Amino acid sequence: MRKLLLFVLLLLAAPAAGVGGKDDGVVHFGVIPRYNPLVMFRSYQPIVDYLTEATPYRFELRVARSYDEAVEFLSHGDVEVASLGDVTFVEAYRAFGAVPLVRPLNAEGRPYYRSIVIVRK
Repeated sequence: MRKLLLFVLLLLAAPAAGVGGKDDGVVHFGVIPRYNPLVMFRSYQPIVDYLTEATPYRFELRVARSYDEAVEFLSHGDVEVASLGDVTFVEAYRAFGAVPLVRPLNAEGRPYYRSIVIVRK
């Protein structure tokens, strides 16, 4: 529950800070296609529904068809916030200076994230 509350608080900073170009009262939440769209909707829609109920904003989920499309959603203002993977975030950061808002917490409540990128010499 603490993780969800931290996520909500930090996520709410985005609309309050004027992130996003649309003024329709909707916060578009983008996700990369880690799994097929049905699995992604089942995984993320409960969070989106909770955010809509617990905040003054209406949230809508947008599942990108590709990792590149998720970055395009952010860069074009089609989504205000997104759940990205490590490489996708780096691409968004390099393309337009995306800013991370939240990160996972371990069982002790401390932030953590690990990633391994393997490349050829």
